[in-house]
Amino acid sequence: MDKSNVIDKIGKYLTPVLVIILLFIVGKGIFFPIGTPIATGAKAPFSDAFLSAYQTGDVITGILCAPIFIAAIAGYGYKGAQVRKMALTGTLIAGVGLAIVYGGLLFIGAGGSGIFPEGIESTMLVSEIVKTLFGDFGSIALAVAIALACLTSTIGVAAVIADFLNKLSRDKISYRMWVLIICVMGTAIGSLGVEKIVDYAMPIFTALYPVAIVLVILGVFQKYIPNPGGYQGAILLTFIISFFETMSSIGVNIPFIEKAISILPFSGNGFAWLVPAVFGFVVGLIVYKLFNPTKQDTPVF
Repeated sequence: MDKSNVIDKIGKYLTPVLVIILLFIVGKGIFFPIGTPIATGAKAPFSDAFLSAYQTGDVITGILCAPIFIAAIAGYGYKGAQVRKMALTGTLIAGVGLAIVYGGLLFIGAGGSGIFPEGIESTMLVSEIVKTLFGDFGSIALAVAIALACLTSTIGVAAVIADFLNKLSRDKISYRMWVLIICVMGTAIGSLGVEKIVDYAMPIFTALYPVAIVLVILGVFQKYIPNPGGYQGAILLTFIISFFETMSSIGVNIPFIEKAISILPFSGNGFAWLVPAVFGFVVGLIVYKLFNPTKQDTPVF
């Protein structure tokens, strides 16, 4: 409800507790492995893990929450290049933290490959791994960690959506009322359970995640991009490919399009959008330049 201080409160109270618990779990799992990895016969484990990470929504959520983070940094009195420097520093710290936590969980999970059945649900797998490491105490620690992880993400997303809808409605519905509506809807959706939520959300993530990844990459190299056409071409072709792949995944089959996508480089690994993104970027730059010959090239944002 307190939009101006939401980042402060998350950073001061919730995130530190979450990080400590996660590092404790990961540290124990790394230094005292629960087992030895075995050959499971899994095909294309890297691409499977990469695509499974879509379920977290981290990249899309990060883009949505970015305005809140930037506003919080500016609220501390930073200006101009200082805002960029602080944002970059925070991003690097978060990136290292995510690498340690996710890398550690991957390591622990590999050690459990010969212990747990192949078809075990993801939530049950995490629960059983932590219980193996710490016993009943581990279950309590995991419950607290998951609650805090979900809470911090949800607070950020709720604040962003409420702020957007408040402006969209031109203050006819207050920011706090939007927060209340979003929280009630979130609670209702949350009651469906993790597996069903993933089933419903996965097609959306499959369609949007490649676009988000391309957008982030282009944003990192923004100062080297001469005109907006590169953005437009890359995003357009990426979305077209990811859209049709998503339609295929939910049972809407268009044979000639599926065949065309299947011959694209890296399509077998889930990256059919990669080459079209590069092609769209180059073509977009050229087309924009041809149709705007006298317009001075300026940064996209």
